[in-house]
Amino acid sequence: MVSHVDVYDEIAEFIANMDPVKVIHFKVSAPVQERFEVLLEKEKNEGLTADEKNELDRIMVIDHIISLAKIRARRQLAAA
Repeated sequence: MVSHVDVYDEIAEFIANMDPVKVIHFKVSAPVQERFEVLLEKEKNEGLTADEKNELDRIMVIDHIISLAKIRARRQLAAA
């Protein structure tokens, strides 16, 4: 029987294995970060359209994957 497999973990592991140092130092571009902040603020204050909600959800999923990859990259470097 196959246990629960988290696709986010698999993608994060794949990314972390590419180049752990680059993964740790990765940051989204300023325009992406600004858009993320605008969407979060708009969600709090006035609500989002369906398209904006989908956009924010996608950004948050990617952010989660990158965070997982950074954790794994740090572990790899610590174990080396």
